[in-house]
Amino acid sequence: MINLLLVDDDQDDIYFFKQAVKKVALPINLSTYRDGKEICDYLAVNKDCENSIVLLDLNMPGIGGLETLRIIRQSLGLITLPVLIYTTSKNVKDIEESYKIGASSYIKKLDTINEIAAFLKSVVGFWAIYNRAINT
Repeated sequence: MINLLLVDDDQDDIYFFKQAVKKVALPINLSTYRDGKEICDYLAVNKDCENSIVLLDLNMPGIGGLETLRIIRQSLGLITLPVLIYTTSKNVKDIEESYKIGASSYIKKLDTINEIAAFLKSVVGFWAIYNRAINT
């Protein structure tokens, strides 16, 4: 089972992800978090993130995505946890800063459930199957 941790305050995006997860025939457990504080609180208690992937929006109230990424990497020390930035921002500074802090990938938000479903198949295939095989 893959634990997909979606951090996003946009209810429409959360709905599309839930629909896409239902559409793909993959063992995905989708958990949602409204902001950086919620995901950081969860990760602080659940540091064993085997088979987990974080999809992190940048533009959220409270603790934004960049600060959340900083906390995940530095304060919580979760340097191998895949954290994929999933945002509407195409700002070059956001992209550069995300990678500098330790983003595993940077993806512009997708528009349809079918696109998200295809994305999920790729993400789970790479991060949960192929990338893990290197570490075993």
